[in-house]
This record gives sequence, structure tokens and C-alpha cells, in this order.
Amino acid sequence: MEDIIEEILSEFQDRLQTIESMSDDRLAEASRGIVLCHETLIEMRRTVHKYGFKGPESEVHFFKRIKVVPQCYLFYYEKVLSCESFMPPISKKKQRKHLENEMDGITKFFSINSIFINYLRLRRTDLDDRYFVRKYLNDSALVPTNGTQYDPDFNTMRDVLLAKVRASYRYMEYINRSLSELRSDELSDNENQFPVLQFNGNKIDLVELIYALHAAKVFKGNPDISHIQKAVERVFGVELGSIYTRFQQIRNRSGEHIKFLPKLIDAFASLLDDKDGLDLK
Repeated sequence: MEDIIEEILSEFQDRLQTIESMSDDRLAEASRGIVLCHETLIEMRRTVHKYGFKGPESEVHFFKRIKVVPQCYLFYYEKVLSCESFMPPISKKKQRKHLENEMDGITKFFSINSIFINYLRLRRTDLDDRYFVRKYLNDSALVPTNGTQYDPDFNTMRDVLLAKVRASYRYMEYINRSLSELRSDELSDNENQFPVLQFNGNKIDLVELIYALHAAKVFKGNPDISHIQKAVERVFGVELGSIYTRFQQIRNRSGEHIKFLPKLIDAFASLLDDKDGLDLK
């Protein structure tokens, strides 16, 4: 069954990347993403029902590492769809208030579930056999929520909560990015004085750059990833969407993970050689 599940997940990630790259409309992206997540979860559920698991370890792996991926995006896209649907159409002040209220909701969710979140942040695994094995599922949790019908054969005590936690972190990036866009709109007159550079490389190259800048903490105040992403998008005239997926692709590369940054180093080194007269004929 593992090979089938991995193939389903791989197809999901490929289709998700297409959805993220093809649309500048957040409502359209969220709608397509929700459909894709539902289709993937249904296919995974059928596979689990048909083949089952070899043992507790494979069951924990599926519910903690595999199913959580489309489940997380489902919750995330449902949040985005709701946020965009109820966004005030004109007033920037009301839009900012709407987004700030959404951020307050995320903060409250994190506070309520702080014990489980700390379990995840500390990378603990001692309770995994209880959290991510179906036989411990509390029957009181078998209710429909967020567009997903709970199934005692396809849910555990904490797999849905895990997906909601991951979705909340991604949704927080979305809210921060939206707030940053509002601030950018207010400064648009000044920003229009600066030229936009057309980037000819791959978008994943810019993801390398963004995460490298963030990791190096080269900016005052150490802004989060979403702020750096927005600045890079504005300067280079690109729309990167959710860069988390592309970051995971970089981490999963075979061989050397980093490809773009070494090219910059080599190009600059060659330039220095030329300017220093080291390439004399």
C-alpha cells in the first residue's frame, strides 16, 4: 500500500504546484485547491480501506506524515476562501481590521492547543502511538467539520488537529502577506518611482534566495519570511504564491540541495577575476 499512497501524494503535490503557479486569483486558487484536496483524501481513504496497514508504525507514519499534507491544505484553502469572501471590498481600514481579526483567531487557536503544539515543536514521539493510531479515536469526535466527514477508519485522535495546526501556520503567512500588501498599497505612489526588474530564472531560485536571506538575518528587525517574499516579488515582478511547497521541494532534492546560490557565487567570483585583471590574455 505504501507505494500507492506515495504515488497519490506525489500526484497531489504536482497538481498543487500547478494550481499555485497558474492563478493570480486567490479565490480561484482556493476553490481549485479544495477540490484537489477532497479528491486526494477520498483516494487515500479508499486505498487505506482496501489494503490497511502492516502495523502501528506504518499507521502512525501515514496519519502523521502523509494524510496530513492534503488535509492541511484543505483547511488552509477553506480559511483563505472564507477570508477572501468576507473581505470588505473598498475600505483599506476595514480590510486591515478584517485581517487583524483573522490573526487574532489564529493566536487564540494556538493558545487553546498550546500543549499539543509544544509536543510537535519539541519533536516528541512518545505519544504518537496514541495520537496517530485509529483505535484510540474518541467516538465523540465523529462529527462533520470543515467540509470533511470524520471516519473512524480514516481518522485518529490527533491527525486532524495536526493538520489544523499546520494549516494555521500557513494561514498566518497568508494573513501577514495580505497585511503587507495593504501597507504596500498605501505607499504605492512612492513605490511606483522604482523600476521592476524582470526575473528570467525559475521561481524556485528566488525561494532559495528568500530563505537564505531570512536564515542569515541580514535585515533589521529580522522580518518573517512573508515580508521578505513580498519585497522580492515586488522587486522582481513575480508572484510566488505559497513558497512552503517549493521549500519542501528544495529539501527533497537528491544530491546537492542548493543550486541557485552557488551559481551567484561563481558568477560574482568570475566578475572579480575579470575586474582584477586576472583573466589577462
